[in-house]
Amino acid sequence: VDVRWDLVALAGPQGPTDPADPAYNWGRYDEIVAAAREHHIQVVFTVWGTPSWSRVDDPAVVDAKDFPDQPFGARPRDPADAGRFAQAAAAR
Repeated sequence: VDVRWDLVALAGPQGPTDPADPAYNWGRYDEIVAAAREHHIQVVFTVWGTPSWSRVDDPAVVDAKDFPDQPFGARPRDPADAGRFAQAAAAR
């Protein structure tokens, strides 16, 4: 299942490793996990989609041909942002 970081965290969280942070909206993923559990299916998540509040502002990076799906392929200014989000997602 693709977890869109940019859709779960529209704003920067105050407690980025806390899955209960009010900046996070896990609704669609909670539904997916509940349905999978009901049918005894294990779920594997792939996280992508850097949110605008974490995205690099350098136009040379944002417009690079290596990132054709912009803004989704943009790297975060601080890679630890992605790690903190992944920690919150795993704890969820």
